Amino acid sequence: MKKLLIYLAVTVGLSAILAVVSRFSTSFSEWYSMNIYRFFVGTVGRFFGFFSFSAGEFYLIFVLLVLLGGLVFAIVKTARSKGKRRRVLAISAVAASCIGATLFLQYMLLCGINYNRQAFLYIEHSTGEISFERTPEDELRVFLHMLAEFEEAFPDLENQITTDANGFFVKTSDVSETAPAAMANLAKAFPRLDVRFSQPKPVRLFAELMSDAFIIGIYWPYTLEANYNSIAPDSERGITALHELVHTAGFMRENEANFIAFLAARESGDAELMYSGYLFAFEMMIRNIADEFTAAAMREMLPGQMHRDRENQRNFWLGRLHSVDVVFDSEGEVIDTIVSENPVAGAIQDASSSMNDLFLRVQGQEGTVSYSRMIDLLYATELARIDSE
Repeated sequence: MKKLLIYLAVTVGLSAILAVVSRFSTSFSEWYSMNIYRFFVGTVGRFFGFFSFSAGEFYLIFVLLVLLGGLVFAIVKTARSKGKRRRVLAISAVAASCIGATLFLQYMLLCGINYNRQAFLYIEHSTGEISFERTPEDELRVFLHMLAEFEEAFPDLENQITTDANGFFVKTSDVSETAPAAMANLAKAFPRLDVRFSQPKPVRLFAELMSDAFIIGIYWPYTLEANYNSIAPDSERGITALHELVHTAGFMRENEANFIAFLAARESGDAELMYSGYLFAFEMMIRNIADEFTAAAMREMLPGQMHRDRENQRNFWLGRLHSVDVVFDSEGEVIDTIVSENPVAGAIQDASSSMNDLFLRVQGQEGTVSYSRMIDLLYATELARIDSE
């Protein structure tokens, strides 16, 4: 019992010190990310990188089994320990706290501190991100420039990407190879990204649950793995793999992860990653335009292929919230289609969104809205590019 209490005190104390110091010292967080965290990427990340499957899935199962086994053991031990039940319960509570404290310390060392590092794009002698005020004209100007850039990169779009029988984008290359290469390529221009990138892993065991929760990708800090949903539309997997790899490079803010992922996709030279990146960027721009008329005009200007893939993405995610039952007659002809809400998936999605929003706010971000803040970085850098040309 005494040893458990000492371990708990040391673990909690160290975690608290790291949390407080990193929150109030950007320079410490940046130094840690560039030195200590990189060591973990090159050791822990490299070890789990040898596995072709998501080790994070099995890590989660292992932890859950340990907790469940511990609970069963505590209940049985308590029932059999007449006269000593309070002590058994106390030891069980301390042991469970030790497990939780260990997991939190691991989280701080492999993820938490990075939330407080210096912004990816920052003003010299300041820790803040680049910010500026833009007008609707600026937004349209950037969109048209990027659309022209996309059309120049894809003069023969239909033959540069592969589609299925329904006309939807189909990924033919392996993102476990193309995504790390794209990140390594971008790191040549941004040395702070220069880490040993392991292959992003498809989540298979929990793919259905991830889909019901509207989660397309996740960074698992305990194994330093970038994971993506294996059943999500192909057009989203490339940009998602890049987004999660950005987290493995130590940039945890969601707006920066989205922005860096787009840069990596655009500069990759890989047609499938580029297409996924541009599709994502255009979607984010249109979704965050205040003027509905401008947003509608932007949508109309997108290539037909993007319209199909946007619809495919929408149908996939909204389809998780609904169940469709087809009614046939005695001759096998369809006589009715009944669409009903899936209450279980709806509850999972609501809980997932609320938990993610709370988690991001605790980390000093703006909640789930921080994902869309990538367009602030996008507009700032793109306007600078346009003006310099």
